[in-house]
Amino acid sequence: MRLIAVVIVYLLGLVLLIHAKSKSSHDPHQPVDPNEERRRLYLEVIANCTKEVGITFEDYALSFINNDTKGIYEKVKCVNACMFKAHGIMRPNGTINAEKAVEHLLSSKLGVDVHVLHDIIIECSEGKGENDCDTAQKLMDCVIVR
Repeated sequence: MRLIAVVIVYLLGLVLLIHAKSKSSHDPHQPVDPNEERRRLYLEVIANCTKEVGITFEDYALSFINNDTKGIYEKVKCVNACMFKAHGIMRPNGTINAEKAVEHLLSSKLGVDVHVLHDIIIECSEGKGENDCDTAQKLMDCVIVR
């Protein structure tokens, strides 16, 4: 149950952060904070993936709150698959790289026990959906339920 809350808070925080960062700019003369660089890369991946799939960032972000607004559920699944691929969580053949998923989530400092997270990701990464988009959603759903 705690993991569900952590994942939801993480996703909503990411959405708010992305929205806020999309309105600000970085001074090129200042040193880059590693966390700032990570956020910049997230913004870039999400921007590329939403554009590739053909939805706006706002529609993607609101889909987590409004539960399939404008019938974009299928596209949101594909944005998730695109992001998983960009981060190496999904392999080119559409399977989940569980170790990379764990590494990625742990680097996000979600405050979840490493062993619990590892076991959940390993369990949730087994099997594949009908396509890459379904596989990505299957992983998301499984992790949230756990």
